[in-house]
Amino acid sequence: MHRRQVLLGAGATAATLAVAGCNGQDDSTDPAETDGEDEEGDSESTAAETEGDTATEEGAAGDESRETDDPQVTDRLNVISTVGLVAEGQVTAVELIVALAPGADPIDLRDVVIQWVDGNGTDVVVAASSDSTATGVNGTFRTTPIKDADDSAPVLNEPNDRLKLSMDLGTDDDVSGADGFGEPLEPEADATLRVTTGSGASSTVRLTVPATLSGARAVTL
Repeated sequence: MHRRQVLLGAGATAATLAVAGCNGQDDSTDPAETDGEDEEGDSESTAAETEGDTATEEGAAGDESRETDDPQVTDRLNVISTVGLVAEGQVTAVELIVALAPGADPIDLRDVVIQWVDGNGTDVVVAASSDSTATGVNGTFRTTPIKDADDSAPVLNEPNDRLKLSMDLGTDDDVSGADGFGEPLEPEADATLRVTTGSGASSTVRLTVPATLSGARAVTL
């Protein structure tokens, strides 16, 4: 409100000066002055357009790394690696290693919601330690600290923190402490994960199972 009053006051002062200037202005206009004003206006317009184009290009190239108040950038998770655990020729569990995205505030993984989409449908997965009572939850993930110097898990609060999210696919209970959901992934299957933090910022992860799983115990997805 204070800022609005200041702006209104400034506008009123500008209007008063404009009226005073008009009352005392000579009706004649120097063509040279008019041409100069037009050239200056064109120059300012061109500069503004150039700066706008440059800002657009920079924004498109650096959306994920720039710091901003937009929660879609500052408070999202960075998924560093994705691994599938193999049993009987299928991926029966998935592990994600996550960290803070550049510039992110601390993120509590108990507030994270994962939307898992594959050929079998859509599942909603939350932390096993979550207090969430949201309806439509199909499974849970277990959180394990990998690098956590100050024992803050399940909260990521330092750039070097690394936590593992483990999800169990199907009903074989391959991940203790997590409720299974969906179905195991077959060779060459795809899945898309949308990982959303408590602030509403999201990261999208795409998983692809290798064409062959023969003899493998774990594969990179």
